[in-house]
Amino acid sequence: MDYLNQLPEVEWVESCGAFRRRQETFSEFCFLVLTKNFKRVADYVKRFHGVINIVAETDRDITLSLKTGINLQLIKVGLENKGSGLIYHTGSTEHVKQLEDYAKEQGFILNQKGLFKDKIYEAGSDEHEIYNALGLGYIEPELREARDEIKAAEKNCLPPLIELDDIKGDLHSHTNETDGKEPLERMIVAAIEKGYEYFAITDHSKRLSITNGLNEERLLKQIDQINELNLLYPSFKILKSIEVDILEDGALDLSNEVLKELDLRVCSIHSKFKLPEQQQTERIIRAMDNPYFNILGHATGRLLKSRPPYPINIEKILLAAKDRGCYLELNAQPYRLDINDHYCKLAKDIGVKVAISSDAHAIQQLNYMQLGIYQARRGWLEKKDVLNCFSWPELQLLLKRN
Repeated sequence: MDYLNQLPEVEWVESCGAFRRRQETFSEFCFLVLTKNFKRVADYVKRFHGVINIVAETDRDITLSLKTGINLQLIKVGLENKGSGLIYHTGSTEHVKQLEDYAKEQGFILNQKGLFKDKIYEAGSDEHEIYNALGLGYIEPELREARDEIKAAEKNCLPPLIELDDIKGDLHSHTNETDGKEPLERMIVAAIEKGYEYFAITDHSKRLSITNGLNEERLLKQIDQINELNLLYPSFKILKSIEVDILEDGALDLSNEVLKELDLRVCSIHSKFKLPEQQQTERIIRAMDNPYFNILGHATGRLLKSRPPYPINIEKILLAAKDRGCYLELNAQPYRLDINDHYCKLAKDIGVKVAISSDAHAIQQLNYMQLGIYQARRGWLEKKDVLNCFSWPELQLLLKRN
């Protein structure tokens, strides 16, 4: 979009489609463009270094194939219909159909040209104006999935969705003590530079030998290091933490004698993915029975486009978490995004807070937090639903088990 914005012929540009709704995966970047010279804009874009070939082209739209395997589509809109065009091309198809039906019930006709009443143009140049004319609160793109968002907008009870600036800290990261790329202090300094109030170092535990996971002795040494760094950075809280494996029987991979010395425990499954649903669910709940269990990491174990989620009864797990004072992670690694948006919404409805974590294995991966924010917004989460939107004193209280 930055490339398009710098073109003198472009008066306005906005993303749309699945990308604007922040879906986990998508096959196309789609942009609406307001311009008096679409041909000139299309010619510019054809010269973009990532373009392989032209898939389709008319005087109002062009689709190009990119080296990344994703298509790029540009669609021309006019000043009076850029808002309605944005609604239609953002989707989802089901949301647009429900919005058309709702408009009809209110005596309007909604189409790509705008919102009309008795054939008179009422709105269309701006999305907000269209929703407002229909008596609805503005529906953020991430919510447009036909999941009762129109009913919520009608009742003025859409949630104020979480923003990146609401995040106070990151609760899942790794150093070169295990499978991370950077030493401990460099990760700490990077977190401070992001403006966080606190940061958790959660290296792997010994069961995950492929990552050189920490045993009790090495973890105790890291605890000493963190204690020293907390003295060095007194206005910043470094959480003594671990990503501890959940074993097949539900036991945790490290002794409680060491786990009790930590501020935070992220507990994750990294093995035995093919257990039956009931056994896998019981495994997780049994792990939650440990008084030092805080957060269930990447709860379904999926890897997008390469490994399906292992079967679990998520509702039972969420109810168990609520009963025990535990939480679930939204792991923001782009190949995970685990839990999904549906499970985020279910956690919210049940009353279990979610921790949005980067799972950073390198400094630049701290930026994955933004991907987690997108997923959380699709799951209707607001800052009160997210564990790491609370200050450190508040978080300390939340981490105390029931």
